[in-house]
Amino acid sequence: MRYPPRLLYLPPMDTRPIRFVHRGQVREVRDAAPTRTVLDWLREDARCTGTKEGCGEGDCGACTVIVAELAESNESTERADLAVPAHQAHQAYRADRDDQAQAPASTPSHRLATFGPQTTSAPCPAAGVRVGGLRLRPVNSCIRFLPTLDGKALLTVEDLGGPDAPHPVQQAMIDCHGSQCGFCTPGFVMTLAATYEQHQQAGSRPTRQQLADDLSGNLCRCTGYRPILEAGQRMFELPPRRLDTAPIEARLRALQADPPLRYAAPNPAAGGRVDRFDAPRDAATLAALRAERPQARLLAGSTDIGLWVTKQFRDLGDILYLGEVAELRRLAWEDDAAPESTRASVGDAEDRAPSIPAETHQAP
Repeated sequence: MRYPPRLLYLPPMDTRPIRFVHRGQVREVRDAAPTRTVLDWLREDARCTGTKEGCGEGDCGACTVIVAELAESNESTERADLAVPAHQAHQAYRADRDDQAQAPASTPSHRLATFGPQTTSAPCPAAGVRVGGLRLRPVNSCIRFLPTLDGKALLTVEDLGGPDAPHPVQQAMIDCHGSQCGFCTPGFVMTLAATYEQHQQAGSRPTRQQLADDLSGNLCRCTGYRPILEAGQRMFELPPRRLDTAPIEARLRALQADPPLRYAAPNPAAGGRVDRFDAPRDAATLAALRAERPQARLLAGSTDIGLWVTKQFRDLGDILYLGEVAELRRLAWEDDAAPESTRASVGDAEDRAPSIPAETHQAP
């Protein structure tokens, strides 16, 4: 079958390409639709087929990759007079609650926890773990849109090791027979790799229950979880191999000079219509863009909107991404209310607020 020639696309003057680090190099993407997923780009464009598609809706974890960003770029310093480490915020919050027992009901209580360095132990990798100057976060690539990688680094199973020199996580999965059909294995390996880096950095070892909690976003339907958990313990008994963060940090620092992403590309599902993807970094710019394009879709974590694309094939049109807006990355607690934040994830809230009980499941 012969396809028509590809038309030359000239992007609007006020836009720029998506730029991120992959396989040690800065990649520029100029013509991918704004709703193209990271998974589809990896498998179809980059030809990195180690990452698998299982459910296509962010449930099974087969498509897990690690997104890395500079730690300081992920740490809000706004309202520093109220910003305290999580354990101190917890202590102050509890003290306020004790004081309020003897105080008028109108006495205000407000504490702010930020995305700064924390002193709590063993944070969940889903909330992001700091390794060197990077913060690593396992994500589901099947529902994550490619433009959200701008200014970040993408790590996949190909970055860990190969048959001749497997990573300790990969070797442990082999030693413990942690794979049968193998379809889910790359996702387990990437989640375990984040756990491995986290505990190697801290000089600690995870308990079996911590491993089960870390792997709660990965499903296996044939091997069973016992050998996979054993692999999670076994990987620390092998000769260590750490992620070399310095080259990634250097490339990410170079990307920091880029202006906020304003991206545009033809949407082949909409007859070639040009759709825009904007990622403002402050609330004022977000408000201005919202006023300029009120019909644009607001995108945060993709857990709903990602499925609109992968399962319902819906046309989203223009997108305003909230993930880079500094003011929306804060976490604030008001009295007994749930944490208030537009953009922070549940994992972030649990990591930075020990007073919030995390539901766990007994490790097999």
